[in-house]
Amino acid sequence: MADLVVLATGMMPSTALHRPPGVPVNYDEDGFVLDGVGVYGAGCVKKPMEVSAVVQDATSAALKAIQSAVRR
Repeated sequence: MADLVVLATGMMPSTALHRPPGVPVNYDEDGFVLDGVGVYGAGCVKKPMEVSAVVQDATSAALKAIQSAVRR
C-alpha cells in the first residue's frame, strides 16, 4: 500500500522554446539554465525542484552574485 501518491505534470522551462536575445546564458539539452560567468540561475530555471529547495537555491545564487560583485 502506498503512503503517498503524487500526480505532477512535467516541467519545461519557457527558455526551452524561446531564448531571450542578447543574454549570455548557457542551456542544457532540455532548456534549463547552466551557471556561467556572471550568470547565476536559481530554482526551477535550473531544474525541477520543490519549494524548499528553490528557496535554498535562490539564496545560494544571491550570495554567489554578491561575492562576484565584491571581487570586482
